[in-house]
Amino acid sequence: DLRHALQYLLAGGAPDLAAALLANHTRSALLSNRQTELRHWFNLLPATALDVRPQLLLDRAWLIMMSAVDEFAVALARVDAAIAALASPPVSWLDELAVLYLWQRLLSDSQDGLYEDALAVAERLAPESMLARGWCWLAAMLARSTQPAGAPVAAHAQAAAAAFTATDVRDRCARRIHG
Repeated sequence: DLRHALQYLLAGGAPDLAAALLANHTRSALLSNRQTELRHWFNLLPATALDVRPQLLLDRAWLIMMSAVDEFAVALARVDAAIAALASPPVSWLDELAVLYLWQRLLSDSQDGLYEDALAVAERLAPESMLARGWCWLAAMLARSTQPAGAPVAAHAQAAAAAFTATDVRDRCARRIHG
């Protein structure tokens, strides 16, 4: 299994190969709701192997956003730094980073202008950025919705983030985005 392969590569002094192997599996693990397994895989790798792979950092930030909000700001800063270090990062990474920043605002209950900002980000997302589009739409709808009196938006956002990992919810969002 992947855990054993990662452990084998790390024991053999090949953290870069382990990170490359992990990069082939993180997105599917995220989309199939395997957060516990994915968190374990990430914990096996040294930070130095992650910090040079923005896609892994993005996937780790999505994972943290869904499960460990208190660590989200640090994870987001690492992604931002890794992407900023690149001469021309892929547009899809920039899209995901923009949407992650929307979620940071949503989870911190900092909603002034969030709905409008989410719509503006959604308009400029690249067509291939399906994951970012779905999360962006969800952030916009959460920012727009009325919350029960006294209920923090962050609690609703966290529950919605967990629910969004379910395939049927993602599919509904995709249909809504693409008409």
